[in-house]
Amino acid sequence: KPRDAILLLLKLHRAGATQAVTTLGVRCATHTMLTDARASGHLLEVLRMVGAHQAVAILTDRDPTKGADWYGQGSLAWIAREFRKVGVRWWRLERDSDIGLELPEWLYPSVLMELRAAHADQAAAALAGYAARHVSLNDPYGIETLLSTLRSMGANQTAALLTERAAMPVALSHLENDRSFHPTQLTEWLEKLPDASADHTATVLATQVSLGKLSRVMPALAALQKSGKSQALIVLADRIIQDVEQADFTSYNELSDVLCALNKAGTGGAAGALADHAAKQCTLDDAGEVASLLKALRRAGAQDAIKTLLRRNPAAQVSLQSTSLITFLEELRSIEAQKDIDVLLGRDPARHVPKDSSSLGDLIVGFREFGGNHASILIERAVEADLDYPGKVADILTALQRAGAASAVRRVLERDPAQHVTFNSCRLADLLKTLRELKADEA
Repeated sequence: KPRDAILLLLKLHRAGATQAVTTLGVRCATHTMLTDARASGHLLEVLRMVGAHQAVAILTDRDPTKGADWYGQGSLAWIAREFRKVGVRWWRLERDSDIGLELPEWLYPSVLMELRAAHADQAAAALAGYAARHVSLNDPYGIETLLSTLRSMGANQTAALLTERAAMPVALSHLENDRSFHPTQLTEWLEKLPDASADHTATVLATQVSLGKLSRVMPALAALQKSGKSQALIVLADRIIQDVEQADFTSYNELSDVLCALNKAGTGGAAGALADHAAKQCTLDDAGEVASLLKALRRAGAQDAIKTLLRRNPAAQVSLQSTSLITFLEELRSIEAQKDIDVLLGRDPARHVPKDSSSLGDLIVGFREFGGNHASILIERAVEADLDYPGKVADILTALQRAGAASAVRRVLERDPAQHVTFNSCRLADLLKTLRELKADEA
């Protein structure tokens, strides 16, 4: 067995049995099977290390690359180095230019560099050509590394062949990569392509990018804009106008970014269509959703869409038990929609807030800024709130203090919250800190 023979060679070498090492080395080199490239590379390494030069020559003459199985060997670059160190030529590749090694795309560069270091230029060219024609295009980063290696080898025609094959698949892979929303990788890829290929890829990209996810539209827009693909931008903008109902607004932050990008690219028609569609399809019972959309439209300067949304009268329809009422009111104030503010406040939202709401403290502070008796109503609710959760009690006391409601603070403390709160809460320390700040040590 090769493994046993290698171990025995090493033991004999350490024992100084030079003649025995020579004899065993010759036997191994003469009779070992050459079907396993890894085993052949390991044997060459050991023979060279123990000084069995005659055995190295015998094994080299047998051409260890001739019948070896290379498939799936993650250590192929190491094997190639061992062959290079003892002068084994890659006859197998040099003899048949159509032969190739089916490797993962990330492994080709290291093997190609080893072939170059061994001056096996014909073998390197054969492997490069095989890789360009057959390598999988699933990993954009592996493809770009391989392209860099090909160019460093001077294999520009081979690199051009791979670039033509990979142009669209790599562009889509960058676009659909959920690891990063940033369009830099896609932009750099488009800039690396030859002009004709880049223009074609950009146009196809604009026709294929899914409008159902704005997280895909945004990097495509940014990449097309940064790489100067104006025609593709027009194609994408026209698709947005024609198929705007496909847009899925999972995040209004993404909507704001897309609208700004469309305006910056001079495709205001698409921006207007997209903004108008968002304003018409937004659910009006969720104050947080309406507030997010208003913020996105305001950031993008979509005044017409804001008017469309307000005409639907969201102030009269949002749930009064929403924890985002203050955020909604603040957005209405940002666009100077006083009429809508009055509509919402006229629905007496404070009386609909449950006394056990975890947002009582924030609501008290928020409603104070909009006048009326809403904060006073909530202060009374806060005084009567359950005192079982330390975090909520701490928030209520802090809010009452910020609101200047000293008498309400005293009334809460008179209820002796220390006797009511549960002690298995991670926010118990927050309550203790608040009580100390209120100088209520006796609580």
